[in-house]
Amino acid sequence: MSKLLSIFFLMAVFSSHVFAVDSCAFESEVSKQQQTISDQRALSQLWLPETQEVKGVLKTGQFINIQYWTCHNYGLQADLLYKQLPADIDLHAQTQLLAELALSPENQQLLVESLKDAEIKPGDLPYSLHIDESQNFMLSIESLDEYILIRLSQYQS
Repeated sequence: MSKLLSIFFLMAVFSSHVFAVDSCAFESEVSKQQQTISDQRALSQLWLPETQEVKGVLKTGQFINIQYWTCHNYGLQADLLYKQLPADIDLHAQTQLLAELALSPENQQLLVESLKDAEIKPGDLPYSLHIDESQNFMLSIESLDEYILIRLSQYQS
């Protein structure tokens, strides 16, 4: 993928969200913890209060975007994007990193339990997993040319 296409791709991934529509309101009670990425992990970050979204770059080079929103229900979408690394990359560790940054401890535990028997390798992508049907809680991992995108999404009544 050319650098120009990569830039357009990054802009598209990190400037939109899948679930929220014009009539939705963004979560008004987002905790301070959700507004920032740990200083130990973030190289740079930006909190956008109008969309309840944090965007940043981690010290390890990944791009991150986390958005909390409400429409008629609660939802979140969290994306971790990074340049594809060697085939032995630990996708479980990358998924856990995103979960630690975006999910409640309860949902982190649900994810860990759902993934404990899963073996995910870059050659197996795209990969998707319904973690909890009642919350529409999903994990998807896909390879986009030279990038890997890990997305956690949740829509809860």
